[in-house]
Amino acid sequence: MATGAWVYNSIVVRTNSYIRVDDANITTNALSIEQGAQITSDGRGFTSGTGTGAGAAYSSSGSGGAHAGYGGPSDITAITKGVYGSIFQPITKGSGGGGSAGGGVIKIIATGLLDNNGTISSKGNSASGNYGGGAGGSVWIQTDSMTGLGSVDASGGAGAGTGGAGSGGRVAVYITGASNFTGTLRSSAGTAAAAYRGAAGTIFVQQPATNKGATDTDADGTSRILRIDNFGNTAPATVYTPLLASHLGSTTLYFDAITLGSGGDARFDDAASSSIITVGVLDAAGTNGVLSVGGPLGAATGRTVNVTIQASPLGALSVGANGRVSLPPTLVVVSPRSPSFEVYGTLCGVQNIVSQNGAGTIMLRSNGRTCTESASTWMFQSIYLHTATTMSVEGYYENTAASAFLNTTSIYIADDASLSAIYSVVVGADVIDVAFTGSLNADLGGHLERAGPGPGRRDMYYSTAYGTGGAHAGQGGASSEGATLGNSMAYGSMYRPITFGSGGGSGPAGGGALRVVVTGTLCVNGSLTSNGGGQIGSTSASAAGGSVWIETLNLAGTGLIGASGGDMTSTTSGGGSGGRVAVYVSGVDTYTGTYRARGGRCSVAGQTGGAGTMY
Repeated sequence: MATGAWVYNSIVVRTNSYIRVDDANITTNALSIEQGAQITSDGRGFTSGTGTGAGAAYSSSGSGGAHAGYGGPSDITAITKGVYGSIFQPITKGSGGGGSAGGGVIKIIATGLLDNNGTISSKGNSASGNYGGGAGGSVWIQTDSMTGLGSVDASGGAGAGTGGAGSGGRVAVYITGASNFTGTLRSSAGTAAAAYRGAAGTIFVQQPATNKGATDTDADGTSRILRIDNFGNTAPATVYTPLLASHLGSTTLYFDAITLGSGGDARFDDAASSSIITVGVLDAAGTNGVLSVGGPLGAATGRTVNVTIQASPLGALSVGANGRVSLPPTLVVVSPRSPSFEVYGTLCGVQNIVSQNGAGTIMLRSNGRTCTESASTWMFQSIYLHTATTMSVEGYYENTAASAFLNTTSIYIADDASLSAIYSVVVGADVIDVAFTGSLNADLGGHLERAGPGPGRRDMYYSTAYGTGGAHAGQGGASSEGATLGNSMAYGSMYRPITFGSGGGSGPAGGGALRVVVTGTLCVNGSLTSNGGGQIGSTSASAAGGSVWIETLNLAGTGLIGASGGDMTSTTSGGGSGGRVAVYVSGVDTYTGTYRARGGRCSVAGQTGGAGTMY
């Protein structure tokens, strides 16, 4: 079918036959596509190297074309970022990759039944050699009823060799009546080697709430679901699916659900206009999909993007610096992706954080905040970290006198769970309970290698291999291979420790600065530490322990409180010095555990780091 509008009473596409479409609008009362039959606009979009999101070809390699998402890079050409088109009314062709054509446009209006047991597709062409695949095109379906077990596909074309994959295109399906369609809707990027993958496209489905697969979180009788699914082809972190105001058609929208399939990476990152988006459910449990709000990581730009998620997210969520997300009072983190919950911006509504067993890391970044607080200040009612989960709070590295603040009524850290401070963090609570193999720590949260007031040095003969340990409360240990102590001086306060441990001459970071203020009972059966990093691989020099400052009414437990230097196990480098620990108990002290701030030990010929202080 050529470009234009085509109207028929009924259409039947028989097995092993096809209708090829060039940007056509098809209107019919009934449409039947039998098994093995096709309505296709594959490769009928922009030609190689053309279109809004054209992939580039250079020498013998090419990047993938872009449409709903970024096209994959090649080994010598950059990511293709010319994203365009509408999520709800897709009528745009896929751009050509650096070596192949994009998908075309299909619009179908079936006023009665659409029975699809075959294929409706507008895929980008795959490339050859080392060139890039074309982007998927557009498929827009409006029908009263939809049945069958076929497929609707606007995927990108594969990149060949070191060529980039074409991004997915756009699919929108509107059903006004009953539906029993059990087939596949797909708009993924084409396949490619991991470094050259493209981003998924968008799939939007609106139908009555009573239909199979529907979700109606606002109880208005209509299901509106946006899906981003790359079918397991996880792209590099800089290759994703932007959700901009120009794609949404409005800055105020409601989705009953946003579903993230495996490898789906979608971002509300419109810096040009303020957006208010409401999502009933963010669903990606069991996959590595992620939704980002307020742009990619980094400094805030433009206006704030506001997203409200009415149920605790089942998928990974990242809040960028100019993002503001409102969530229910109890946030239950379940996604296995790490990080599974990351906030650079503003977090509203959450009072309680619960991480399920096996969930990925929760990251609260510097300059982020809860809704009414100042930068790097987080206020909650309770935090419960289940087994094998991690939560990290980031302070400031550039200014060791400034801290991030985590304030809550109660914190429970289960066995094999950890709450980690990066740089300088103050944790305040009425009650903190650290289970037997749980950890509250600032380990490796301080100065990086060869940094800090008492940095280690590298050996003169082995410039990248060995060196002296970092200093803090004592000197770092010397190496037996020629490195001298240099600037390995002691520093910091014995009574109010707030300084980082210095990095060693090579390798890991020193301990950070962790202050813990508890108005009730601090129970440490596990560990509360700020240790420096030890040996990494076969070559490194260990770092110094950091600072632990505890102020509590009551202290209990049988665990470990300390700030030790990192150990060396098989090299001639020096150990890091111990850090500084100060503990103030104003009520009852029943703690029978261990205090430790020793220097890092050396099992070969390096010198043990100097001891730390415990007050």
